[in-house]
Amino acid sequence: MTTQEEALTQRLGKQLVEIALRLGADLVKDNKYLHELTAEAHGRKDEGLVVHCYEHTTEAGSCIKLMTKQWTYDIYEDGKCKREPTKDYCLKALDYLAPGRTSARMVADVEGRPDVDWLWHGLIRPGSLTLLVAQSGIGKSTLLYDLFAAIGRAEVMEDTGTAVEFLGLPVLPTNVLYFSEEDDEAIVEKIKTRPMVRRTSLIRYETIPYVRPDSDEVWAKVDQAIEEFPSLLGLERRPLLVIIDSLNHFLPITDQDDPYQAHRALMPLQMRARERRIAGLVLHHVPKGITGVKSDPVLAVRGSSAFAAAADVVVAMFKPSTFTTQRMLRCLGRYKDTPKPGEPIHMEYSDTDGYVRCERQGGEDGERPATSISAQLTIPTAPPMDDLDRKLIELYNRDPRPTQEEMRKELGIRKATVGTQIKRLKDSGALPA
Repeated sequence: MTTQEEALTQRLGKQLVEIALRLGADLVKDNKYLHELTAEAHGRKDEGLVVHCYEHTTEAGSCIKLMTKQWTYDIYEDGKCKREPTKDYCLKALDYLAPGRTSARMVADVEGRPDVDWLWHGLIRPGSLTLLVAQSGIGKSTLLYDLFAAIGRAEVMEDTGTAVEFLGLPVLPTNVLYFSEEDDEAIVEKIKTRPMVRRTSLIRYETIPYVRPDSDEVWAKVDQAIEEFPSLLGLERRPLLVIIDSLNHFLPITDQDDPYQAHRALMPLQMRARERRIAGLVLHHVPKGITGVKSDPVLAVRGSSAFAAAADVVVAMFKPSTFTTQRMLRCLGRYKDTPKPGEPIHMEYSDTDGYVRCERQGGEDGERPATSISAQLTIPTAPPMDDLDRKLIELYNRDPRPTQEEMRKELGIRKATVGTQIKRLKDSGALPA
């Protein structure tokens, strides 16, 4: 340390100099007087060290700190300044130097960010990763393209200020980059049934109809979208939603029960969501035999909680019973706006409207909704799946109704099976409750 530096340390104090150095100050170059830095006449010649201001520097303007032995000054670009005791500032400065953040710093950081709107309220959000799980063939692609149609409607209605909802939840016009394992012809069939999807330019498709040994191509295209979309006419200033359909196809792993592999597969998209403020949606399959009445959406994910733990929101799509066009969404998330697992979203499907949210009667999740679209349109209940169910319904509706023992003898099955089948048919709506 030079003689000048030793004199400065003695004048300002060793602790203050050490903190200033840790904040990036240079003892010689950054040694300034207050009147040199401000446009106002303060009548003071306080000597101190200039350090970067972590508190007040924003996109609108910058601020520097001058740390003196008694006071620390906030000096803005226009020369105006304010001060606080240096002892107090040194305590705050440790918040920026020590690992982690204090509660106050966390609150200030979050409140200082721009407000983030849900792309699909409670379910899909910039900066977050959503996992949609369902059995194969249950209709998750139909749900996805209905969401695309809602995004297209939101684009059309944007200038009018009219809110657009899908399943009762608001939807925003959003840039979508959709990676699909289906071929072009299969996607075009779905697009043709939804004019709003065909009309919008917000939905972009990448079809890679074979499993790759790695996902480098996917991430390269995601990064390209992040860079290019903000500058393209019609796509600018809109949030980006990246959809991976499905997890097994684009991010193959060898052991789906291995939490490390699950975390590693989803981490690149999760990191981009956090750092670049995009929204991620990954579709995944659950094993056959899962029903929506008793199953927890986390446990329904193949690989148990391994994949669910890597996501911010999990949406499980179920078919409550065999004899219905209804579906049910059960959700689990880190956010207060996400519907609770005990408050599922009930849906009814029609060829004209796609999926529409409907209410349910009280009781178990598997009961039929009181205001189903099928009832409003007088669409009959779907027929039984096999001869046994048909015969059981005929016997049950016979007048006078036979006993379960009589049904057992006529059908040639166990008495306990008769009771189980009757309960299942009642739950599905095929028999009156």
